[in-house]
Amino acid sequence: MEIDWLKKNEENIYFSITEQCQWYEIGRNCYYYNGVTRNRSKDIKFIDLINSQYELDITQGSRRIAAELSKKGNEVSRSVIMRLMKEIGIQGVVPKKNLSMPKTGNQKFDYLLRELQINKVNQMWSTDITYINTPYGHVYLSAIIDVHSRYIVAWRLSNSLSKAFCIDTLEEALKVGKPEILNTDQGSQYTSKEYSSKVLDSGINLSMDERGDVWITYG
Repeated sequence: MEIDWLKKNEENIYFSITEQCQWYEIGRNCYYYNGVTRNRSKDIKFIDLINSQYELDITQGSRRIAAELSKKGNEVSRSVIMRLMKEIGIQGVVPKKNLSMPKTGNQKFDYLLRELQINKVNQMWSTDITYINTPYGHVYLSAIIDVHSRYIVAWRLSNSLSKAFCIDTLEEALKVGKPEILNTDQGSQYTSKEYSSKVLDSGINLSMDERGDVWITYG
């Protein structure tokens, strides 16, 4: 309303536009601003396309999604894809640095699964940490899965990579059952004395992936 009033009185010979803006506590640059209205119907269309493409392969980032949509006849810039992916809270899932870095002095264990046939429940559990983006920032997820049944035995969320929440996940899982082998990566949370002792004291064999094996498929 104030801007409309200023437009009607921009030829005011007594007070300048700057002075009138000051009265209404409006920034002088706002007087010239004309808001850009986005075509929301197009945004909604592309959000649906992005979600459909993302579900095919969650490792895809904005560059690949833009390229794939273009191949299918949906011309859209990468910047638009980036904006909409940020809006709906998704991004390509890739291994991140320093989530699984061993700490100097921590104990590492052998990889016990080479040529092992997994054919029963509780023969082997596997645990790992990943991160999840939320509208309020990211959180870390620690989960333990029974490899044979693919059952999520236990999980915990944390806003830090402390070993405590990994130990909490393990303790929760041990209320459900106990595996013959628990496999982890070489992250400092798992190579810590507190974590490894908890595993071994529970009568479980501890196995650790070799460095660089970021994607492990168990047979």
